Amino acid sequence: MLPRFICLLLLWGSSCFGFKSFQQRIPNGDMVPHSCKPNFLWHGLGHENELGGGARNSFGLDFAAAGLKWTKELCEKDSDGDGRTNGQELGDPNCTWKENSTPETNQGLSHPGVCEPHDSDLCKPKNTWLNCELESFKCDAIKSPEVKNVTIRFPNTSVPNFETNYFCMTFDLPTDGDYHVIAMTPVIDNKNVMHHILLFGCDSDKQGEASGPTACEMGSVHCNTLFGAWTVGSAGQCLYHEAGIRIGQKGIKRVLMQVHWNNPEMRDDYSDSSGMTLHYTPKLRPNSAVMLMVGQWYLEIPPGRERHAESAVCSKEDTHRLLTGPIKIVRALNHMHYLGREESLEIIRNEKRIAYVTNETTYSYDRPKFVTISPPLEIQPGDEIKTTCVFKSKNKKKTTFSGRGT
Repeated sequence: MLPRFICLLLLWGSSCFGFKSFQQRIPNGDMVPHSCKPNFLWHGLGHENELGGGARNSFGLDFAAAGLKWTKELCEKDSDGDGRTNGQELGDPNCTWKENSTPETNQGLSHPGVCEPHDSDLCKPKNTWLNCELESFKCDAIKSPEVKNVTIRFPNTSVPNFETNYFCMTFDLPTDGDYHVIAMTPVIDNKNVMHHILLFGCDSDKQGEASGPTACEMGSVHCNTLFGAWTVGSAGQCLYHEAGIRIGQKGIKRVLMQVHWNNPEMRDDYSDSSGMTLHYTPKLRPNSAVMLMVGQWYLEIPPGRERHAESAVCSKEDTHRLLTGPIKIVRALNHMHYLGREESLEIIRNEKRIAYVTNETTYSYDRPKFVTISPPLEIQPGDEIKTTCVFKSKNKKKTTFSGRGT
């Protein structure tokens, strides 16, 4: 019998993504944006499949003809016929890059094997193989007739012309009954800027601090119970079949929604009205779920590193203070930003690792993997929870800082 509360673990801070060694032979080979999916990366640069494998695209054919090496001739070629050389698209406009060195720039990158803009009159005939579809959401539980839904979203709001923006707003949830939220799906208005969404439950006896979209960082004093999350690449969350997040008369009545807008071009003509749809049922499940976020809040990642590791530990004292008894973990998600390459979470008991909750050796920000733990894994007061993140900053010339509001 499971305890009353179980845990959906969110780690802040395995698919095959082509041949990693080939990415190292091309300037910015692991940083090329997808041509028609904003905030996604193209992992198999030389292939029509964005994850690698299968038929080669025009750049992949030219790369193979060059002996799978970055040569001056390949750099000066315009493989996709869009008017920009391969070097211009990959941050090596003067064709001087050598393997294991830092490219001239990592700004303004584009795909050398996809004619861009992808839907222009010039490029449409060349890009008939291009797939711009996103993953669809699958959750049979929300098809039950008693399941209701409520959508919370920003009014149309101007996005500031800064690269990183966090905005928050509070919303009331249904209180006409006692419910379990069993699924969450994103409502994305402007995919050019949407980076992630977090929901925080608010104290029932306090009024929310943001009745309209307001600049913020992470949560607030009165709204700090992590409730839900969405990140680029996720079609939504379908919760564990024996658990739901309690809302209504005996649960969370008000939430603060935080959105992260990423505006690297610092454009001043963007607006957004994104949000989340919560699917909830009056048929309460056996367990009430909570979300626990663990990891390192503040990071300094030196430039030019092939591999830089950071670890954070929730100590024995922390879990004794946090937990009143054992909890069960049923699901987990790793989360880092674009420099992230590997992430793992270990449970340590009596100085020995008893299990990996996650151990993602090939991590990609835009391909989130929700890990289902079956049977559920128990964490006890006094256990240690260790998160390890590995970053690659080879193409960076300055230290990368990470913290609240970054």
